[in-house]
Amino acid sequence: MNTVRRCQPLLGTFVEITVTGEQDESCLSVHVSRGFERISEIGALMSFHDAGSELSLLNREAFHRPVSVHPWLWERLHGATAMSRLSDGAFDITIAPRLMEWGLLPTHGAKLKPSGGWRDIHLLDGHRVSFGQNLAIDLGGMAKGFAVDHAMELLIAAGIPQITVNAGGDLRIHGDLPPLLSVRDPASPHEGVLEIPFAAQSAATSAAYFSLKRHRFRKVSHLVDPETGRAHCGKGSVTVFAENCEWADALTKVVLFSKTPEIRERALSHYQASACVLVSGKPPIFLP
Repeated sequence: MNTVRRCQPLLGTFVEITVTGEQDESCLSVHVSRGFERISEIGALMSFHDAGSELSLLNREAFHRPVSVHPWLWERLHGATAMSRLSDGAFDITIAPRLMEWGLLPTHGAKLKPSGGWRDIHLLDGHRVSFGQNLAIDLGGMAKGFAVDHAMELLIAAGIPQITVNAGGDLRIHGDLPPLLSVRDPASPHEGVLEIPFAAQSAATSAAYFSLKRHRFRKVSHLVDPETGRAHCGKGSVTVFAENCEWADALTKVVLFSKTPEIRERALSHYQASACVLVSGKPPIFLP
């Protein structure tokens, strides 16, 4: 058996792909390169940071006219609004204006104040989208997981028996699963590591410790409670295990911001997912 491991800076993080199979190393390397190409393609399509991406076009134009988008993007919006509905808005991709205000997302020259919400995203026939309010949407809470899933599916189709795709903590494994997953210790995220049982093929972790910054004399982060508009700045993390990485990625926000335990448990159950909540100085909490 041969193993190829490669890493590239993509999706605003480092993406690592590791494959093991009977094919020779040069053949495995070709498949890995195609996996990176697929991730890059999805990143370019759904990037908020790229003013030329299709997502940026949607944010500029969809309030004024219906915009035709790539099926992948339309499907992500469909999945995002479905999760918003199931979670009573605990997951909401329309929090981008708040992140723009805090300097965590580029403004691209726009001056948007938070208005409207996920219900104002209208999905039309022919993969067209329109906005009922002057929205700005950000798919950072699920696009990275989707890119991991797509790269994984490409590699599985190539007949590779053991695959790992890791995009900055959004992780999916095909083949033998490890018994434990290493997660950063919220008390010491730069150095400390905790191990929790690996419960499914995909895992994603959300925490504020690497995105905390000051904005007008208060702390903010990239994690925003859609109901209050306030940043989550707590010293903890949420890891979700699910069948695919996209769902795991999005569900971390549902666990963080659900108004009631019942909403959180309903969402986890619907996607056949489980979660582990780590808080500094306390034992892990496993959900549901």
